[in-house]
Amino acid sequence: MWDIKFNPAKSQVITFGGRQLQSITITLDDAAIPWANRVKYLGCYFLGPSGDGDLSESIGKLYGSFNNILNVLGQNRDEILAVHLVKTYCLSAAVYVGEVWSSTSSALIVGSME
Repeated sequence: MWDIKFNPAKSQVITFGGRQLQSITITLDDAAIPWANRVKYLGCYFLGPSGDGDLSESIGKLYGSFNNILNVLGQNRDEILAVHLVKTYCLSAAVYVGEVWSSTSSALIVGSME
């Protein structure tokens, strides 16, 4: 009806809110779809079966961007320029992934960014 084609090689099965029934095999076009413990959706990773967000990659990218900015600017950096670059390259990433933050994952962002 909508002319949608699913690719079993690019598909995964995960459960949220219950136990994973990995003993069950789900197939698509006679190909078994593998079970996953973590899936990526709109750039954010989610863990099954809890549904918690896995922020480790996003936090790593945030720290990487921040450290790159400071490294490029060097020791005698202009603070206004540094703030502008951090707002431009780091804040948007933090706000985007911030939608999946939970109280259990807040400990991941505690620490020094110096």
